[in-house]
Amino acid sequence: MAVVRVSNVSPYTTQAQLDELFACVAPTEFVKYFALQEPEQPFARVAYVKFQNAVDASIALHLTGSMLMDRALIVARCTETDIPTDLPVPQPEQIPGPGVVLPASAVNLTEEERRVIYAGKLLPNIFEADVISFFSPCGAPRRVTIHDSTHRFAQVEFGNDAAAAAALRLSGLSIKNTVIKVDYLKNVVASGVIPAPAPLPPLPNPAAAAAAAVAAAAAA
Repeated sequence: MAVVRVSNVSPYTTQAQLDELFACVAPTEFVKYFALQEPEQPFARVAYVKFQNAVDASIALHLTGSMLMDRALIVARCTETDIPTDLPVPQPEQIPGPGVVLPASAVNLTEEERRVIYAGKLLPNIFEADVISFFSPCGAPRRVTIHDSTHRFAQVEFGNDAAAAAALRLSGLSIKNTVIKVDYLKNVVASGVIPAPAPLPPLPNPAAAAAAAVAAAAAA
């Protein structure tokens, strides 16, 4: 079997990104990308990738867990007959561009600091998936980390500062009937509301993951 199914794909992922990622493994015959029509998951996406041989498809399985946009991919074997014929091609969700005006509170922050926001006043029934869904209209969060301390909050990292600036405008809105305070994480730490959280490890690079998968297969 030279075909794999790729699930848990972010709605912000483009066809070009999928093409580039799997081309890092081996030449592909096609990458078909679909929007799943499921009422419970209106933005669910899935892709099917056909390689030239089953060995390359086996190597692609090592990409399971690789981060692409805000999701960890799940890659599994399938057959060409499993590929749907009645699903639409998705249109990527719009991510705010550089035209978004940054607020005055961003003036003294570095570019990296402008991409990380604080979402505070989270109750115990609010989880990472809720935070991702809340901020997704602003642009796909690359990573959401909830800190369970006396002051429960989420550390939300975006791919660009324009998306983070758009997220700031959601301060005062509610997640599960709980009003959320949103600000730049750096500014909240500087004000003394919370201690500085421990540095997070760098996000994995999908292309690097593909190259590592190829190297691991070659060494086996």
